[in-house]
Amino acid sequence: MKIGNMKKHIKFIILVLATFCSHLLYAYVGPPKDVKSTFRCFDNKDTDLENLINIEGYYKERILLKRSNVAGSFLNKDSVGLYADSGFISIIFYKNGLFKYDFFRLKAALLNENSEEAKSFYDGQWGSYSIDGDIIKTQFIYKPSKGELSKWKGTEIWYKVINRTTIKIVKIDALSTNTEDKNNVALHKKVHEERMKTLIVFVPSEIPNYLNAWILKENWFWCNENDRKSFLEKIKNEK
Repeated sequence: MKIGNMKKHIKFIILVLATFCSHLLYAYVGPPKDVKSTFRCFDNKDTDLENLINIEGYYKERILLKRSNVAGSFLNKDSVGLYADSGFISIIFYKNGLFKYDFFRLKAALLNENSEEAKSFYDGQWGSYSIDGDIIKTQFIYKPSKGELSKWKGTEIWYKVINRTTIKIVKIDALSTNTEDKNNVALHKKVHEERMKTLIVFVPSEIPNYLNAWILKENWFWCNENDRKSFLEKIKNEK
């Protein structure tokens, strides 16, 4: 290999390693400040949401995935195409204002909340919600798993109450002021518009408790530090 080519190869390797390390560091330090600063704090109080909708279960949204010209991708560049596949996003509104978005392993969490299989339920995307008339305003954060190159991401979704078992999305936005995150929302504008046309329906079900949710252990998430300490002490005593 020529010296010039070798130098280019070494620079490329260094760039890849630097990118990988920066992503790992990003995942380690937690959500960026601009996301945390726009996040509504959690006070762990009864929201009375059950007066508006049924919360003894979860809500299921059907997502239509568009056919793509690119193998392994669901969307065309302009987000226009025939609907080829569909998936589902399920959400849970807890009575105390906690919110779980897009979960898996529900049965595993119900069987044994401390099992390895239940971890994916308690990791992932958690947040909180507030109520403004017939609008449920949710904020949640995506937490990258260990070794994952994805970044922390904050999202805000507003749901309008249609009836006691049906809601629909009326707003989707990034919590971050980061240009990349804002551009990502704009890129998926047509997808979000389609989601806003979809009715999200209630599914009666037993739901797991929330005690192992990662976000409840975060200082910045709580409105009151003493409430957080009391909560962690409660978990300790119940184990």
